[in-house]
Amino acid sequence: KKAHRDLDIDLSSSFMVGDKATDVEAGKYAGTKTVFVTSGRGKEEKEKIKEDPDYIADNLLEAVKWVLKHEKIHTS
Repeated sequence: KKAHRDLDIDLSSSFMVGDKATDVEAGKYAGTKTVFVTSGRGKEEKEKIKEDPDYIADNLLEAVKWVLKHEKIHTS
C-alpha cells in the first residue's frame, strides 16, 4: 500500500508474483492480482498458502505470460 501512496499506483490493476505464501497474502491484502510460482521455493511454500492466488504458474516464464495476457485485458 506504500507504493500506492508514494507512487500513485493503481493496485487493482497491479500484479504480485512470488514463490512464497506471504507473497500471495501481501498481494491479496494490497488488492492486487496474485500469481504463485511453484518453481524454486514455491514447492515447499505451496502447502502454506492460506488464500487462493489468482493463478498458479509452474515457472516464472509462465507467470509472465499470464500477467501479460491479463494486463492487456485490463488496458484494452
